[in-house]
Amino acid sequence: MQYMVGIILFVAGSWILYSAFNQRKRVIQSREFYKTQHPDMQPVATHPSMQMMGDFLPPLIRFGLGTMGILFVILYMVMDKTQYFTLFDLVGVLFALTSYGVWITLTTSYREVEYVPVTVDK
Repeated sequence: MQYMVGIILFVAGSWILYSAFNQRKRVIQSREFYKTQHPDMQPVATHPSMQMMGDFLPPLIRFGLGTMGILFVILYMVMDKTQYFTLFDLVGVLFALTSYGVWITLTTSYREVEYVPVTVDK
């Protein structure tokens, strides 16, 4: 029962990683599909403010996740290790934080976009 938090966080982190790599795979497949099957379609441009947030926020979020990870390690060293939080639980927390950092990076790097037909003005 003492490793329950670590197990739950490993499962959650694994699911987050699966979700991130599945997102990446779907976006790559979509790009290839539209490139080969529908060359007359092009992606809709993202609004500039959304593009800016997508480029600016992930490093900020990763910095916050790294800071939280360092704080968890410091708290683990300071508190009574055997009573509340095991090493396995700490590794589970760090794995979940790292998984979320990977997820935020991949989902902002591989964004799903809408494709529309190219219109030629005459």
